[in-house]
Amino acid sequence: MRFISLLVPNAILYGVYGKNDWSKACLDGICSFEVEDEPNSMKGTLNLVGSLSAISDITPIAGWHILNCSNNTNIQTIRLVCVDESLGCDHLFQNGAQHTVVRLPPDCGSGPFVRVAEHRVSEDQSLPSGLAQALSKRDGALPQIISLQIDDDFNQESSPHGSISFEIRAQGIPKAVGKQQKRQFTRIVSSEQTVEFSNTFSLFNDGPLTCVAGDGDEQEGSLFGNLILDSEFNITISFNVNGTAMPLHINTFQFSAPTDASVRGSLFVDASLEGVISAVNLDLGSADLFFMEIPGIATFSPTFTLTASPDGFISDQPNLAATIEFDFEISDLQFVYPTNLTPATVGVSRPSVPIIMSISPSQNAEATIGLTLVHTLNVSMNVFGLPGSAVVQYEFLQSVIVSATPGTNSAVSVNGCMEVMNGVIMDISSSGSFFLALRASGLLIYEDEITVLSVCRQMLLLPSSTRLTRSLLEKKDLANCPAPAPTSLSPISIIQMT
Repeated sequence: MRFISLLVPNAILYGVYGKNDWSKACLDGICSFEVEDEPNSMKGTLNLVGSLSAISDITPIAGWHILNCSNNTNIQTIRLVCVDESLGCDHLFQNGAQHTVVRLPPDCGSGPFVRVAEHRVSEDQSLPSGLAQALSKRDGALPQIISLQIDDDFNQESSPHGSISFEIRAQGIPKAVGKQQKRQFTRIVSSEQTVEFSNTFSLFNDGPLTCVAGDGDEQEGSLFGNLILDSEFNITISFNVNGTAMPLHINTFQFSAPTDASVRGSLFVDASLEGVISAVNLDLGSADLFFMEIPGIATFSPTFTLTASPDGFISDQPNLAATIEFDFEISDLQFVYPTNLTPATVGVSRPSVPIIMSISPSQNAEATIGLTLVHTLNVSMNVFGLPGSAVVQYEFLQSVIVSATPGTNSAVSVNGCMEVMNGVIMDISSSGSFFLALRASGLLIYEDEITVLSVCRQMLLLPSSTRLTRSLLEKKDLANCPAPAPTSLSPISIIQMT
């Protein structure tokens, strides 16, 4: 199995700082934070807009010196002291420090912004000796040390500072995605990716079993299915979320994943035993795509998986041997979820491929074998504490149906029919409280099913034995020997292009 990811951003981490302007304090109700782009990461910018007192700054450029702070979490209590009042320390306390969103310096907290949950004068007024000497006034007095309890809980019912609008832009490819909107929270994440699966997979396998044939002799029977697959998906993922915080409200969410894809392969089936095939979501592989996180604000974690679900039943003796080629081409899939303001569009084509089938059926033989092959793009997300998951499924269906009935001369002939169908389904679903808040529902993008082969032919039967009894010489979990019965004198074979 081979997985290829091209131009795949891994993460946006707070520790990759980019071109942030640490020479200017955030004291005018507007602040931003930038993450630089690297070979395996996306460039991102987080903007905050609020009232003059809603956003403040406790970095050195705002006059503050932080005495203790962990860089592993946003939820902690820190001690800090104003070392230069002329730089604007008092701004933190305008209209009260509680519920103020503050910018942190790079070595403090796990994310760039936190909320002040509580503030007070610290019980511990001790300073390092060097700092105490530098801050000592002529009368020997020292500035008060402040204690701030901080967290990243931006979902407060109300704030004396009013609500805060957020805008986050992130880009891994030099290409604009989405629209910027003032005084709203907009998340734009862009990433072009190629994912490829190429391998041979065993879908089901039972046998060989020794069974009694229609002429009374022993013969081996089997029931197996193999898949050779070569699929490639080229996807551009983008998100656009806008809203406000304190209180938290998501106004709109737009998710799109423009896609071009090819799914080619062969389905091999051999069915000369009776049985039932039932397997759900066989794991054929997965690939992790980029992971993006701005701690305390939002995370997006896309994965791409491949599963197969073979099913069917076989009764009597169809004696089916089939090699079914398939080729699906998906071009320019476009959608916007969940709004669907512009209806989804996609091009689906099926280049001509060969189908090779052969049956030697008994008069009442039946076989229906289906395969659902599902490529899934699953984006797990958490936006301001609201978890959710958006799932795009690309389903490719194959089915083979064999039926046999007595022929014109029912005593000595059999009429055997073969049918091959395939289908394509593309849809989007979602789950989690994030999407419940948006009242999002599923979106069917595309669905079709076509018959690519339908043939019936009549054939004479082999002579029957006078010793026919049902044979259970061997039996396994998936399949067992069918009752002995005369089968067609020669195979009914088809070689045809779709």
